[in-house]
Amino acid sequence: MYLGSPCEFTCNPKLMHVYCDPTTASCQCDPKHPVAVGVAQGCAKAKKLGEQCFYRETCKAFDSHASCVQVNHNAYCQCDSGYHQTSHTRPTTRIFCTEDLVLLTADMPTLLGVASGIFVLAGLLCMVLHLYTKARYHPTHLADARLTPPCLYSLNDTGQSDLSTKLW
Repeated sequence: MYLGSPCEFTCNPKLMHVYCDPTTASCQCDPKHPVAVGVAQGCAKAKKLGEQCFYRETCKAFDSHASCVQVNHNAYCQCDSGYHQTSHTRPTTRIFCTEDLVLLTADMPTLLGVASGIFVLAGLLCMVLHLYTKARYHPTHLADARLTPPCLYSLNDTGQSDLSTKLW
């Protein structure tokens, strides 16, 4: 008999934490040991990160990115390569595996392309500003409404202009 095989009253005693479920008439994991570690081994409890383990499946049941890794004659649940252990304390303490960040790296042709583009745009900006200032301060010898007229009328003592006092 194996895990998931049909049964009547009992399952193979070599299977760990397995019982014969009367509703399905098959060998199933007991509720306290819900993780199936193999059809020939039986079932076990899920293990948290840092706990001692015997099967990889017990770590995967807690976190999909965890594995059972041997460390100095013992095996512990640890995060897979490319992941690291993270813990959050609010609202409850929770420990899980998080993917490592990949640093962005740029190659030399990309950097040269970006730098040359910046230099071209800076050159165009300088050229446009130079042309604008040249046109602004260059005398065009045209009338400018902002300037006072060169010919002013003078007023006599009575407040009338000299042109209006002359009669022909």
